[in-house]
Amino acid sequence: MGTATRKRIGVMYFDLMKKRGAERVCSWMLLALKDEYDVTLITGTDVDFDQLNEHLGTWLRPGDIRIHRLDSPARWLWQLPRCTLLKHSVLNRYCRKLAATFDLVVSPWNEFD
Repeated sequence: MGTATRKRIGVMYFDLMKKRGAERVCSWMLLALKDEYDVTLITGTDVDFDQLNEHLGTWLRPGDIRIHRLDSPARWLWQLPRCTLLKHSVLNRYCRKLAATFDLVVSPWNEFD
């Protein structure tokens, strides 16, 4: 008998550290999925788990999920205070390239294809 492999889920969210409504949904999604699946957060920014947990009431730790940070030249976009739709579009396109490495890719923020 072989051991079952955990399904891989990619969760796309461009900046979890803004800590608003959709960020709360994403954080709780990660928390709900982490024990059953191999979860990777695909993002454009770094994640401070202590700050996130304190603000959103979660208990995520760095070892609970993987973080895949955007590694393209477009990373400079995340330094700009605006351009939200452009950031989302760049991350969406980037995720399409990664999609084959996951069993499922989802996003709790607006539309995603």
